[in-house]
Amino acid sequence: MPGAELFDGALAVGAATVALAGLVRGLAGFGGALVMVPILSLLYGPAPAVAITIVIELVGYLQLLPGAARAIRWREVAPM
Repeated sequence: MPGAELFDGALAVGAATVALAGLVRGLAGFGGALVMVPILSLLYGPAPAVAITIVIELVGYLQLLPGAARAIRWREVAPM
């Protein structure tokens, strides 16, 4: 079957790692990257692991941005 080589054991372990990191982040509110980066680094190397983690975390944070932007006290934050 074409493309079968894409679905190997590393992908399954990586997907399970990302799911575990999502659970940790959902329960604690942080720490998803602390779970993802070390394990993904073993599977794919450090640079791809960090890039994958940034993309995954960015998607999660972008969903929180509209609500957070409404709650910010811009007069206090802007000088920083």
